[in-house]
Amino acid sequence: MVFHLGGYWAVIIFLFISGYGLYQRYQLNNIGGSFWKKRISKLYTPLWITLVLFVFLNYFLLNVSYPLHEILLNMSGITLNKLPINPPTWFVEYIMLQYLIYWLISKLPFSDIVKLVGLFVICFCIAILACIPTINYLWWTQYTIAFPVRVLFGKYQKQIRAFITEYLKNQIFLLIPLIILLVIFLYWDDFLPEIFYLRTIKPLALIIPIILTLIIYERINLQSTFLIFLGNYSYEIYLLHVPFMTNYDYFLFREPLYIFFFAYFVSLLILSYILSKTSVLINNNLLILGITKIINKISRRKK
Repeated sequence: MVFHLGGYWAVIIFLFISGYGLYQRYQLNNIGGSFWKKRISKLYTPLWITLVLFVFLNYFLLNVSYPLHEILLNMSGITLNKLPINPPTWFVEYIMLQYLIYWLISKLPFSDIVKLVGLFVICFCIAILACIPTINYLWWTQYTIAFPVRVLFGKYQKQIRAFITEYLKNQIFLLIPLIILLVIFLYWDDFLPEIFYLRTIKPLALIIPIILTLIIYERINLQSTFLIFLGNYSYEIYLLHVPFMTNYDYFLFREPLYIFFFAYFVSLLILSYILSKTSVLINNNLLILGITKIINKISRRKK
């Protein structure tokens, strides 16, 4: 069950961290054009590289080809409620919409409190629209609250941390609600009816334990280079993991499982690191300049 929910957990955590990061960097002030340059380059460069990779791999390994219009549509990050070439592409469409909402909210001439209320209202309105049969983006509803809650936490984190540490001074008292909420999150669908409002608030059962974990983490002053690495390359890992797990599964689910899973995981981390560094080079135009220099050198030698 835990592994089945892994993708769902990952998206909630990513949206939560993303909302927090945006608020820490920009607050809810009038955001300028540099916001879009950074967001687009960070999201789309790795997306384009992986799409090109998987188009070629699918053609040569699976004998599957795609029409040009479908490839271009996927490269735009728009899925139109169809299965994309790389399944995680749907996330780009969703997070870009969240960024657009955040950017528009920042332009409003109101106080931060009013803007936060507006952020929640718009996110829930989009979730309602997603349920309309002709639109049918139903899965968006299960992530509705993750992004605005993190923005809320970004603004009031000092007050929230102070409140929690004041009333839950003992770390054991922090662990009890953390464990209870995680159990509720795991068995949510087994005990609660599948209705819109319950589906939209379900991420809270994971978000609150994340906040409690962060507080415990800070109290005992843990340092984890590995977790920092995973955080730095989480988006690249997300883009790469599904195809290599399902489409090109040549060794992952073999016996002994722990050895083959370890090999898959290490390979995934290496590929994610390479993807990230390649994306940075492209975004900085260094890769293009490097290729140009190599071509010029080859041309000179031929002469």
